[in-house]
Amino acid sequence: YHINSLPYMTPEECNHSGMPHKPASIVLEFQSSTFSKSEDVAKNDLLLHHKISKEFCEHRKKKLKKSPCTWQQYYQVLDHLRGPFKNLYDPGMGKPIHLSTIQAEGKSGSEYQSSCDVMHNPTAKKLYKYVVGNKPVIIKGVAKKWPAVKKWNDRYLYDTLSGKNVVVSVTPTGDFDGPEPKELWDPSLTEPYIIARPAHWSTTFEVFMDMLEYSKRHHGSDKKKSETETSTGVTHMKSHNVSRPEDAYFYLEYFPLAVLGDQFYDDVPPMEWANFLIKRTNLLWMGGGTQKTVGRLHFDRNENLMAMIRGTKTFVLYDPGQSKNLYGDTPLRSATLNFTFGKNSEVIFRREAGGVAKKSVDIHAYSPVDITNPDYKNHPSMRDVKGFNCTIHTGDILYVPSHWWHQVISYDEDGGKSIGVNNFFEPFYDRPAYKCVPPYMIYNRHYSHIRELKTVSLCSKENICFTSTTTKKKKKSKSKKKTIKKKKSKKKRKSESENVKRKKTQNKKIKKNKKK
Repeated sequence: YHINSLPYMTPEECNHSGMPHKPASIVLEFQSSTFSKSEDVAKNDLLLHHKISKEFCEHRKKKLKKSPCTWQQYYQVLDHLRGPFKNLYDPGMGKPIHLSTIQAEGKSGSEYQSSCDVMHNPTAKKLYKYVVGNKPVIIKGVAKKWPAVKKWNDRYLYDTLSGKNVVVSVTPTGDFDGPEPKELWDPSLTEPYIIARPAHWSTTFEVFMDMLEYSKRHHGSDKKKSETETSTGVTHMKSHNVSRPEDAYFYLEYFPLAVLGDQFYDDVPPMEWANFLIKRTNLLWMGGGTQKTVGRLHFDRNENLMAMIRGTKTFVLYDPGQSKNLYGDTPLRSATLNFTFGKNSEVIFRREAGGVAKKSVDIHAYSPVDITNPDYKNHPSMRDVKGFNCTIHTGDILYVPSHWWHQVISYDEDGGKSIGVNNFFEPFYDRPAYKCVPPYMIYNRHYSHIRELKTVSLCSKENICFTSTTTKKKKKSKSKKKTIKKKKSKKKRKSESENVKRKKTQNKKIKKNKKK
């Protein structure tokens, strides 16, 4: 792909796709301005960088008389300033906050949540309450009007995307990124479980579509998979080498939508009611309908808005406060399956010790537990876990807050494709391992300007606003005071004039009486 033929892609989207990053036009404008030469640019201070971005946008509007910065442009300038300090410690990071305090601030209540809230006619003000309260919500039917829902049938996708290069995830069981016993990979490891990553296959989009149809004919919704249940409750293949083509599940995941070009990017319009969030990636997820693919239990660091273009997704959700019961503090290693085609086009999967990561991660994004078949012997705290399901259908959007544990089942009961598009945003709350552990989190200072505004109702339009609600209220109160003063002054003048008239008439009467 030629870089100039693609829409603007965030650095994260470029990392996913291997594409070179081109700076946004607003960043080029900032680099040529005097603001980029400020001494504060070189300081690792997020609030200072907010100030520079704000002053640049205000200067652009007032002095240069250009259109005001949008939220996206403001964040692009801020990201440019934060680039050199991305992986460094933020010295201004605040104290850890308990999850119950966060939920109380968002007025979501600290009591256990048993189901997903449902929102109709979304606005920035409505969504902001759920983001601040770190609480999931289904936004019903808002994506039904999107061009993607109307256009993205099999024939359209096949004809339009033929020849496009894609990287497809492949597993033998339909489970993606799930825990497996170490004995299947390397018995000498100290960690009892391995997070098995799917194999990756580089191909073209039309071949991927053909493989979905092939798997669909062989699988069927009731067909048994090539797997066994172990005493630990973890599913895995019967042997290290499996060569049954009907046991392959193909899934397109984490694929940047921008790589497919402007045509597809425009089919998923921006959600203006969420534009106060800092966008990181816009990703495509696609699999066969009758093949139920399962994204095993994990959390995302980002805020997530998942839109269903076709099919159904069921999310099993657990709040961050339940990380201990889900054994989220277990050190884990990842390992990647090896995948090839045999001489007779059979599918061959291999687990090899060389595919295991050299180091374990102390706080992994995946959990070692199997929530469908809990192993209470090795994971007794699982008995205390409380979760709930949120199911979204074509045209629905689910907001999954950052750091919420979730397992995702994707399918289409009508046998079509399961297609979802999600936006990942900068998290409103951080959970750095060196600073705090669940149920404690930290305010992300990327949103310090939002916290000053108290609410985003004034910024529901595309253009960014910098005036806070408190100052506007003060202005209103001042204007009210002025009107009251004016009224009082008018009354005083009237009373004074009336007194003067009375005195004059009295003086006239006195003079007349004296003459008489």
